[in-house]
Amino acid sequence: MPFSVRVFVFLGAALLFAMEPLVGRVLLPAFGSAEHVWSTLLMFFQAVLLLGYLYVAVVLPRLGALHLGLLLAPLLFLPFGLGWGAPPPPVDDSVASLLRLLVRGYAVPFFVLSTTTLVAQRWSEERSPDQDVHPLYATSNAASVVALLVYTLVWEPFGGLRLQSWLWAVGYLLYLGFAMLAFAHTRRDEVDARPTATEDRPAPVLLDVLYWIALAAGPSALLLAVTHAFVLDVGNLPLAWTAPLVLYLASFALAFRAGAAGGEIAPGWLRHWPLASLFGALAFTRLMNLDGPLVLLHLGLFGYVAWGAHAELRRTAPEGSSPVFYVAVAAGGLLGSAFVVFVAPKFVALFEYPFALLWLTAVYVVRHPPWMAPLRTKLFFGGLLAFVVALSLAMPPVRGVRRLARARSPYGVYSVQQIVVDGSRVRQLLHGRTVHGMARVRGAGGDDFVTAEAIGYYHPAGPFGDLFRTLPHPTRVGIVGLGCGGLLSHLNEGDHAVFYEIDPEIERLARTHFRFLEASPSDVEVVIGDARRSLDRATEEVFDMLILDAFSGDAVPVHLLTRDAFDLYRARLAPNGVLVAHVSNRIFDLRPAVLGAARHLGLDAVWMERTEFEPLETIATVVALGPRERLEPLRQAGWQDLATTLGGRARVLTDDRASLLPMAHW
Repeated sequence: MPFSVRVFVFLGAALLFAMEPLVGRVLLPAFGSAEHVWSTLLMFFQAVLLLGYLYVAVVLPRLGALHLGLLLAPLLFLPFGLGWGAPPPPVDDSVASLLRLLVRGYAVPFFVLSTTTLVAQRWSEERSPDQDVHPLYATSNAASVVALLVYTLVWEPFGGLRLQSWLWAVGYLLYLGFAMLAFAHTRRDEVDARPTATEDRPAPVLLDVLYWIALAAGPSALLLAVTHAFVLDVGNLPLAWTAPLVLYLASFALAFRAGAAGGEIAPGWLRHWPLASLFGALAFTRLMNLDGPLVLLHLGLFGYVAWGAHAELRRTAPEGSSPVFYVAVAAGGLLGSAFVVFVAPKFVALFEYPFALLWLTAVYVVRHPPWMAPLRTKLFFGGLLAFVVALSLAMPPVRGVRRLARARSPYGVYSVQQIVVDGSRVRQLLHGRTVHGMARVRGAGGDDFVTAEAIGYYHPAGPFGDLFRTLPHPTRVGIVGLGCGGLLSHLNEGDHAVFYEIDPEIERLARTHFRFLEASPSDVEVVIGDARRSLDRATEEVFDMLILDAFSGDAVPVHLLTRDAFDLYRARLAPNGVLVAHVSNRIFDLRPAVLGAARHLGLDAVWMERTEFEPLETIATVVALGPRERLEPLRQAGWQDLATTLGGRARVLTDDRASLLPMAHW
């Protein structure tokens, strides 16, 4: 196979999958870092991929060399976000609005690139009808993995969006050059009238096509389900997006590698993937509540099951470059992602996760009924099944937790639960596994009374207690992030507080299951919408203290941490106002970003994180920014100079360049 063909396929796939996180990074701030951005993005690209495959199957044979002209169309849209094809700002945060932007600015380049592998396979078969072209599919997926890793580890941390867009445009020009070379190197002589390999093969039967669609849908749905679970722990950023996608593509590359045909598709231990899938589904609830490296468990299970399912696809694939097979695989991928985007949000928890696993097991069992197997095989797999069920039941259940409510929105999966902490009954609001607020519950005999006492992050003995006790009392307070409203316990009658909360579901849960909003003596206003957009419109607001309380979980809205965002916060503060950032986080140390913003604004920065705690107090890492003399009382109360603590290790994030990877706790 000509070298130019392999490079053509490699570049096409690399550009295709570098485009996905790049476009996601461009659009994410405009949609308030909502979880549905990435899942909708993947679904859209899978739909365009299906259209590309249909184009190769139906239209390409009639075009011939004219296809090369189509490759020029993406030039009208480059560089992304800067050229003629730059999409307008979204009108709202809905899936429909996001899809309109994707069609307007990104569909054409993705469509053209999506045809690359099948076009190369067809050109190669026209030159050498008897060669195996499936390895080009493996090359494509390997290139996709490389592109995602390079984007996550190199492009995103060290290059801004503008630079990334220009580099992508240069890469596309290289792709055009190798497309011309590949076309020239795969032409056969006009006198050679032999039929191509695709012209004399029987068409696949309908049952095979339905099996491919059903089997391909499972890993696609599971990809987004695992990504959602990952995002809940890590945050909605390219690092969380690309890790599951790399495994998904790597499983394709392994299954379709050269020589992976017939019985050689995978090692013997991979044939138990349907049982692993069943185990994950049965143990889902307990797996989601395990402490420790939960993300690694998700990724390990997903990688094993996806590889097994894709190996089964390869085993049943027809010889050569069957367009019907690839169209069926693309259609299955689209159906799986569409299920997660349109159906799963109706669930109150991540139930698409066990559903996808059960679906894969069921599809395999329907195609390979275990009751039709020889007795020895029945006994073997029956024993494995019993072991899987016993193992899932033996996993430790969650005890001592009374769940009061569950909810789901484009911004997260929430629950309200009641537990016992330090001998007291406590009601908690959780986003995934992260506690976003708590309240003490008093009463007995089922007569619960939820108090409005300051506990948890906002305990009077903690950093927030210092702020309101040590500094001159602020009478006008802005708060980014509502939680359950616990900060209101520090405000007095006559004070004015404005919460900027992106998710109306959070406000509903705070009003229904907690009393901070209704019991506060202060004047309280809740503004629903992205905080940056809301603050930008609130030109009349002047706060004595502005508290950024949207980072206390691990899902960090990065667009609220940039230099551009801090310029807006400073504009909404009184001349002597104090800017406070609550940056408690298990995965990222956000203090360098806050220090970089403080230096940009010319403000002093001090921080506090207690090491000894009172009952019902939760560890809180809090940074205060303001004029040096304004923060002096905090220094006297034991707060430390942030620049001294970090040794000057500041990091300035911008809307163009905002990677959290260098700030991860390694």
